[in-house]
Amino acid sequence: MDCHQEWCGPCAAIVPTFSRVFIDTSNATSRIHLATASYDLHQERIAGILPTDSNISLEKIGCVPLFLFIRFKQCVSVVQGADAPGITQQVAMNVPDLKKKDEDMM
Repeated sequence: MDCHQEWCGPCAAIVPTFSRVFIDTSNATSRIHLATASYDLHQERIAGILPTDSNISLEKIGCVPLFLFIRFKQCVSVVQGADAPGITQQVAMNVPDLKKKDEDMM
């Protein structure tokens, strides 16, 4: 989930990374779902998704992109900032490569 401010330049700058992730991931459209949420509109819901041990203050986050990686309805990882390598790494960890047999079934 891409959590952002509507006016945030770094938030917009990370968009090409999402395109790259979809290009580089086998069967991405059926395996990855990207959601976006504005801090201004969904701050309370975003706070409810963050891991309980997270010390992220959404009130003070300002213009810093925040990416939540959710698997099985749980936030498993958080990447703060326009950190393309961090996002790519989390996708690789949470969306493992398909085995040939699995690709044939999709």
